[in-house]
Amino acid sequence: MPTAYNVPEDIALPGDRIGDLDMRESRTNRDARTIDAYVVKRGKPVDGLISLQGGALRGLYTSGVLDAFLDVGLAFKDVIGISAGALNAMNYVAGVRGASAFCNLTYAGDPRYMGMRDFLLKGRIFDFEFMFDEVFDHLVPFDYARFFDSPMGFTAVASNCLTGRPTYFERDGVEDVRTVIAASGSMPGLSRFTFVDGIPYLDGGITDPLGMGKAREAMAQGRKVVFVLTRERGFCKETTTKRMKRVWATTYPRYPKLVKRLCTMNELTDEQMLEADKMAAHGLAFVLHPIVPPVVTHTEKDTGKLRALYEQGIYETREQLDALLAYLER
Repeated sequence: MPTAYNVPEDIALPGDRIGDLDMRESRTNRDARTIDAYVVKRGKPVDGLISLQGGALRGLYTSGVLDAFLDVGLAFKDVIGISAGALNAMNYVAGVRGASAFCNLTYAGDPRYMGMRDFLLKGRIFDFEFMFDEVFDHLVPFDYARFFDSPMGFTAVASNCLTGRPTYFERDGVEDVRTVIAASGSMPGLSRFTFVDGIPYLDGGITDPLGMGKAREAMAQGRKVVFVLTRERGFCKETTTKRMKRVWATTYPRYPKLVKRLCTMNELTDEQMLEADKMAAHGLAFVLHPIVPPVVTHTEKDTGKLRALYEQGIYETREQLDALLAYLER
């Protein structure tokens, strides 16, 4: 087995690949301590929109991308996050480098953070109460003042289970931003509903997996649009099977419009990813995909794989930064 190693961040060059790491090697949560968690410079926001796809713990790639942006002071006027993308967006908007990756690497193996125990006891595989009430408030305190005072806007996408349509919750228009983030990340079948103003919500990826509704609006206004995706270019989800459609219908019998969306959400994700790539091909948007296909699962606990994906996001972004800046400056 080859020896695994990390390229130290201060000497990493564009083109350094995470393929240099042995993905089979499990590492301890001590890895998280080597991530710099400090507030970095945040430049004047670009008059554009950045949309952050979900994907649960594949969101470590997005964490790396955003930390690379913070390193050079790259900010956007509007930041939209879907599911795990909404959590990444919080730290990016607050201008805090390394916090998203640190929390996931530290607590991925903690049963209070994620696991079947919480699913059986609390009805959701990710414990948002522990995440916000313990991690964000005490263990790794989140800087809410910087988040709310940020010049960057924040929007979380969640799926309205009554209408089967996406809802775009903006930071300044909600009473409790943590509740809407929980709503955005409540995965179907693995989470109970999250209620906002008495309305049941689930994962935003069901109805608008790439925030395309807002992205199209921005594009129509002539503004810049950037997508950060957590799947490699050309990836396609499996077509929803008849068996899975029956599962959704049985799980949510009182929500027919939600069931209809659940039965087509894989196809919708593929359509939106293809649409984003077509936009980029015509110079209308810029898309950051993982170049090396991610090997982590939604509920990955191998911190070696998670750390590798985070570093991959940093290195691949550095390599594409000149092209991204050229697009933004056109």
